[in-house]
Formats: sequence, structure tokens, C-alpha cells
Amino acid sequence: SAPIANASVSINGTPLAYSPANQDYEGNLVVAPGSTVTLNVTVGGTTYTASGTQFTSYPAISAPLAGATWSSFAANLVAWSNGAPTTNSFHTLAVLDSADPNGQVIWPSGNTPPPVLSTSTTSYTINANSITAGSRLVIVGILTGAQIPNAAPNSVLGISGFTYVPITVTNSTAATLLSIAVTPSNPSMANGTTAQLTATGAYSDNSTRDLTTQVIWSSSDNTKATVSSTGLVTAIATGSTTLTATSGNISGSTQANAFQPSAPSPDWVSFQGDARHSGFVNAQFDPALFTQIWSWSRPAGDPEPIGSINSVATTAGKVIVTKDVYFGQGAVYALNEADGSLNWTYAFGQMASEGPPAVANGNVLVPTTDPGERCVVWAIDATLGTYQFKMPSDCQWSNFFAPTALDGSVLQTAQYGSVYSYSIFSGGLQWEVPAGAWDQSTAAADARYAYQYGIAGGPALKVFDRMTGATMASIADPFASASSYSMFSAPMLGATGDAIVFSGGGFSGRAASSSEQFDSRPLVSYNIAGKTIAWRSANAYLTHPAIANGVIYTARNAPPTLDALSEADGRILWSWTPPAGNTSFHRNTVVTNNLVFVSTDANVYAIDLSTHEAVWHYAKPGMLAISGSSILYIATGATLSDGNLVAIKLK
Repeated sequence: SAPIANASVSINGTPLAYSPANQDYEGNLVVAPGSTVTLNVTVGGTTYTASGTQFTSYPAISAPLAGATWSSFAANLVAWSNGAPTTNSFHTLAVLDSADPNGQVIWPSGNTPPPVLSTSTTSYTINANSITAGSRLVIVGILTGAQIPNAAPNSVLGISGFTYVPITVTNSTAATLLSIAVTPSNPSMANGTTAQLTATGAYSDNSTRDLTTQVIWSSSDNTKATVSSTGLVTAIATGSTTLTATSGNISGSTQANAFQPSAPSPDWVSFQGDARHSGFVNAQFDPALFTQIWSWSRPAGDPEPIGSINSVATTAGKVIVTKDVYFGQGAVYALNEADGSLNWTYAFGQMASEGPPAVANGNVLVPTTDPGERCVVWAIDATLGTYQFKMPSDCQWSNFFAPTALDGSVLQTAQYGSVYSYSIFSGGLQWEVPAGAWDQSTAAADARYAYQYGIAGGPALKVFDRMTGATMASIADPFASASSYSMFSAPMLGATGDAIVFSGGGFSGRAASSSEQFDSRPLVSYNIAGKTIAWRSANAYLTHPAIANGVIYTARNAPPTLDALSEADGRILWSWTPPAGNTSFHRNTVVTNNLVFVSTDANVYAIDLSTHEAVWHYAKPGMLAISGSSILYIATGATLSDGNLVAIKLK
């Protein structure tokens, strides 16, 4: 039928003029998002009125990206989000010729109408060989219609809007997608938090492309973690979930582990007690009550030459002891704290070396090097003594500090200089980054970052994002030499955004994890936020420091002196000198609410923090740890363990 050219047409009171060329009524007006749109048409003396609501937003196209190149020979994905549908609305899409002022439709071709898609649909794949080469516009629209009362059937007020991205279509042969890698790998996430995944495609022409917004994301268990169409993961409830990115018949996945953060353990679970390596025990002790309750010796029968044990860890009424071996039979022992009796043991077999244990997530974590120069951290069930999984790293003949575990990850520093992060739930590798460190070290960790000091490539403290391993800061140490074989140090985190570390590496001359370095070194405090050095100590120190309430406790020799340093500026607040018969300080320092424990070459002393006087001593030196059961453990030996462990009840 002929068009009606003499009607009176207006929208929201704005008249529209008839266009003979286009055979429609046209005009310009602004309609705010979410506003009412009212159409009035008067023809033949009758007025027809219909109303609808303008959309509040339009689809946001996530694939392709503006400026992308498509191959006409390939299937091409269009993906979008953020439409604001109303009742009876739908999506549609088309590809136009951007060089044509009239916007000629390139796809769909001929008389084929554009696809009509439900508003729950957020992607569409255009078949291969259906788009010609040239400059193109990919358009995604949203439409809705309102019936016009009393008008002829199918008379509607249509409201629509669209967005577009410019692309180039070529006739070149498309590279084939071979695989998809999803990162970060094996993320550990606290319940209620989010993390952004990235999907990277590897192609047959050796190129890689970011496919994050072009793949279809899915979660194997939406009750544990969900993933959005753009790869944003939300941890819902404790457990593991496989997150998959799919493009056609190619997919890649990673395992997300959601967890509920726990309160800090009262036990001694890592190097210097905790992931911050603070050496602090939040307890008050009366020296008058200190009593030795048992001692234990490494079992005889292994002919290897060291015969030592490492520093210990504690958990749930058990003390965990590992052997320090040089090509001997590796083993870990769980002793009952009450009497030193054996709860369980796990044998690793012939090992070139074995390091100190850590405890986390119900597992004992033990680093070893086997005779084939393969390094792993073993996870052994802390209750049953059964094998759980292993975490490998690159190394040569490594000796170790205890691994550092916090929340969902385990950190291990390897001899070749890298820090490794593993899932605490499965042992899956999360990331590995170079840090310039050697063996005999371990990273410190807080909720956001991992901290590692290294000397290779220039002495520096490096700060890494715990989720991705990205380097957040590298703060140079101008005081240290870059030459050393081992580290014999670990960062200690303070309470004011600072990290305190020995400057430079160390050397013991022994292939033994329980050995002590010869080197005394200055302490350097790093301002993490400012990425600067706050201070360097005036003296060189030997014992691993402890920190509490703004004070750092560490000991030096020549002459032997225990110093209490200000965390703020490194100045000496007070000092203590051991009595005659003690010629040097050794090992580590431990501080409680009222005492600081330190070892000389002959004794372990407890110094009162108020009077600065010794209030107790034990007549053997050694490596110190205090458990959540208020038991002081001394792995005896001033510079190398003699294979014995002493338990002192403090309460």
C-alpha cells in the first residue's frame, strides 16, 4: 500500500516531518535514558497514542575490540554485556560497510534478516566465509516494541539503540587457535573476594592473543566460585572449582581454591615462627616456672656425616622435627609435646639434603633435594603422617630455610634465585619469578605481598603480588656485595609497612640446613610504600632478629652484645652483655610480651624486657622456637645442630 504522507506525527511533543525520499517521518530530539517515549499519530481525524521507555544503557561490545582484524575465512565471535532490557525486548546484530555513507549491510547478506536474540544471549558466532573483506562496523542493538492501541494489527512503537566497533576484515588465511592458557594459575582466594582471569590463545603462526573477552567462561561449581563473561572470578564458599575458558572446540582451565581466612596460629609454623618472620610470641611467661620436661635425640643408624636436626615447627600438640642430612636417609618426625614420644614418622628415602619444616592447612611442609638434584617441598598430613602432594622447584645442591605458608599459598625460595608460589590445597604451581636469591632463605608474606631479598643481579628487596607474582617493587640495597654462595636470611616484616633484612649474603662452609653463617651483617629497613631505604644499622649482627611493639632484638659479636633497636630509625635503645664464659652470640632471637630469648655459644638466656637483666638460662646453646603449648624448644648446637632437642615447659 502507498505510504501515508499527510499524517501529523510527534514524539514527546516534537513534530516529525515526512521524508518523501525515505518514505518516513523524521526529526531530532533528545530522550534521556530511562525516560518515557510517547508517540502521537493523527491521520484521517483519528489520533493514535502509544508509550514506551527509553533504555538506560546499551550493549557494551567486548569482542571484537575496536581496531581488531577478522579473517573472512574464519568464524568470528561477537560478545557483549550490560544491556538494559525491558519486557518484550531482544538483541540483534549486523556488520555494515563503514565506507558506505548509507551503511550498507554486509552481513547478513541478501534478504536474510538480522538474527533476533533473547536478552539473555550475550554472544554470537558469525560463520566463516560469510563476511567480505574491507573496513567494517560490528553493530549490536537492543530493541523493544509497544503495541499502538486501536491501530491496525502489528502496529507498534519500536524503541531501539545500538553500539558499534570498527574492525578490518581481510582475506588472509586465519591462524588456527591451538591452545588457551588461563592465568593466574591455581589462584587461592579468600571467600568474598574477586580476581581477574586472563585467557591467552596460542596460534599456529606462533602468535598469542588476549582472548579474555572473547572466550566463553564457565565454573564447574558455582556454589564455590563463579566467573563472569569477562573472566572475573568471585570466591563464594570454601572448596576447589575448575574455571574454564572455551573458544570453539579449544579450551583451557585453572583451578580456583576458595578459603576462609583463619586467625594467626599460636604455634611456631615457619621460619621465626610465622609468615612475617617476626620471632614474636604473644604470651607472658614467669621464669620461675620454667622446667625441662623431656629431651629427644635423632635416631641412630644413618651413616651420613652431618647427624643433625633442623629448627622445628609445632602444631596442635606436636613438635615437627626433620633430619639435616648430606646424602642420607631423609625423614620427618612428629613428637607429642607432652612427653616427646613419637606420634608418627615419614621417610623420604635417600636425600642429598633436607630442610626445616613448616606447618599449614593441616599439612607438614618439608623441603628436600634428592641425589638427582631435584628439589621438592613435600606435603605430609600433620595428623596422620600420610603423603599428600609434592611441589617441585629448580635447584642444584640446595639447603633450606623452612617454606613460608599463608592463607592459600606456599612460598619456596630456590637456589637458582626464584621464588615459587604453590596452591596450599593441591600443590599446583601458581607462579615462579626470579628474585636473585640463593639457598638458605625464604620469602616473607602478608595478606597482599610476598617479600624476598636477593643479591644476584644487584642486591635488592623485591616485593611481589601474592596472587599473580607481578613485581610491585624492587628496592636496591647499596650497602651489600653481590658475591655470596647462600643467603642465610629472610625478610622480617614490621608493623609500619617496613621490611627488615640482613644486607648481603652469607656463607657457612657446610652443606647443612642446620648450619649457621660466619657472616655478621648490617640490618637494613625498607620503606615499602615509599620504595626507599629507611635506615641501616650502625653495627653488623649475627642472630636472626625478632620484632615486637616497635623494637627489634638482635645480637652481635666483638664484643658480644644483645641490642634492642628502634624499628623507626634503627638506633640502639638498650643493650645486654652476657656474663663471663659466653664468648659469642648465635642462632635466632625470640621475643615474648615480657622476655627476649637468645643463645650464646654456651647458654640460652631469657632477658627481662623491663629490667634488661637475665632472669633465666639453660646451659646449652641452640636454635629456638616456642609452641602454642608454651614449650620452648632448643635444637642444641651453637653453629651446627648436634642432633638433640630439648623441651622446656614455660607455664
